[in-house]
Amino acid sequence: MELPTPIVIALMLLSLARFSHAGGDIIGVTCDGDLTHWDFRTDKWSEHESSDLKLINVVKMDDSGDGDCTLVAIDDRKHVYYKSADDTEWNGPIPGSSGIIDIDVTSTGKLVAINENNKLVADRGLPGNLHWVRVSGKGQGSFRDLTVFNRYIYAVTTNGKVKRRSENLEEDREWETVVTSSDSNDLVEVITISVQKNGDWLAVTKDNGLALYDDRMGKFGPEVENSQCVVAVEARDGVIRNA
Repeated sequence: MELPTPIVIALMLLSLARFSHAGGDIIGVTCDGDLTHWDFRTDKWSEHESSDLKLINVVKMDDSGDGDCTLVAIDDRKHVYYKSADDTEWNGPIPGSSGIIDIDVTSTGKLVAINENNKLVADRGLPGNLHWVRVSGKGQGSFRDLTVFNRYIYAVTTNGKVKRRSENLEEDREWETVVTSSDSNDLVEVITISVQKNGDWLAVTKDNGLALYDDRMGKFGPEVENSQCVVAVEARDGVIRNA
């Protein structure tokens, strides 16, 4: 099977931002590097899906708009792989994807990622392999996760803050802090974030559980019951609510 070009990957990611489908499906990566799905009947994670790869992150993409999704995953060697609905094994690694720990796309189809040096990078859009270039920005932190939502790039810093900047990469935009980490016992520190189908924020905490963002309190938490055991979550096609 021929590997997708950067343009194809960008289009797949972009189409996910434009289409939502009925039926919740929230995907997690377990602490052991396996895939798992949130079981809405039992309100806990389902059986793990093992493979030859030890995963650290996953992104769900709908490249057709008809519900046939492609998964893009990153393994512990920091390479990017993909798997369509018809595949039983992961394909890849995608050429030029080495050293990446998270990946997403802007509304204009620009691939953005966090590299192993915890910096924001963007693909130059050249034919063939992925070619990454550092993105500048005042107030940029040391990042471990990102997601693109409503024309903003949101990123989680290595000390648990959530920052955002405009997705316009042509300008040196400043990062602003939107969620601040704290030593307070009532504030949950997050390590990765995702946006649910209804627009609510869902995060993985440092204790490997899930937590929803509380708009009134301006914080994540408390943790969702029975949600521990994951290091990453992809929530764009599902909705979890606290009891």
